[in-house]
Amino acid sequence: MKLLQSIFSFTKVTQCLAFSALVCSAGTGLFGQIPTAVPGEMLQQHRQMITNDPVGRPEYPVIPFILAVKDRALIAGDTMRIEFVVSNFVNIAAYQFALKLDTSHLKFQNVEVEPGVYLQLSDFGLFQKDKGYITCLFSDIQGLFLPDRTVLFHMTLVVKKSGQRLSDYMVLDDSNLIPRAYDDYLIPRLVILRYTTELSERQQTTDPELLNLRVWPNPYAGQASVSFQAHKPGLAMLQVYDAGGALCGQIIQQVSTAGPQVWTLPEGMPCGALYLEFTANGSRISKKIMHICP
Repeated sequence: MKLLQSIFSFTKVTQCLAFSALVCSAGTGLFGQIPTAVPGEMLQQHRQMITNDPVGRPEYPVIPFILAVKDRALIAGDTMRIEFVVSNFVNIAAYQFALKLDTSHLKFQNVEVEPGVYLQLSDFGLFQKDKGYITCLFSDIQGLFLPDRTVLFHMTLVVKKSGQRLSDYMVLDDSNLIPRAYDDYLIPRLVILRYTTELSERQQTTDPELLNLRVWPNPYAGQASVSFQAHKPGLAMLQVYDAGGALCGQIIQQVSTAGPQVWTLPEGMPCGALYLEFTANGSRISKKIMHICP
């Protein structure tokens, strides 16, 4: 009887040591280059060995892990608080990515984590922030789930120089850190930074400084006018996006005097729904219009 107990105890210890060594060897590939072995298959074999579970590794398409950011115009002197919204965050056990900012136009100010999404400030590498390089490394071996359209974190940037769009000056950088996410089977997934023109509820609220923004006629065919009230001289920008979020026209002008202003929408706009984003005097507002083509 004692002999059987000894054999049983030795077997359990051996299994525990084998599992610990497996996790350690698989974990070396989470950050940096992808390991040569396939950790998902090894983990599957181990789970089957200790449970006799005939169910194999789940068969599903390896969908990307998406970070969505609202694209916007850059106006010198603005302070932008950017939301990073996640999609396809299902059973994520680890992820890593690096953001690269064009420091001639943008200056990093701070990053804020959202409560209840497991991130901590220590998960961000900010030691090269003055060079515009910010990293994020996160892992949780149990695997996590967040509903689509959850805000993962906020980043505050100061605009040093005016530019066309944020997407031109902030990108994922894969030169030193491969953008990857891993599910709880350690199957690698792409990390994608996607820019969108979709407005959150907070961004749809009307800015009092631009209450007089009007577009007529709406819907329009051929030509339309935009009027607004400039409260002070300064740079004003109107950008027109199509339904897919592509920039299809813009007007940038230096308003010399305060008072009512009238612009004409650029010609050659695509048919259907268009989204206008107007920026002036440090304020921003968006409006949806319809372009009817014959």
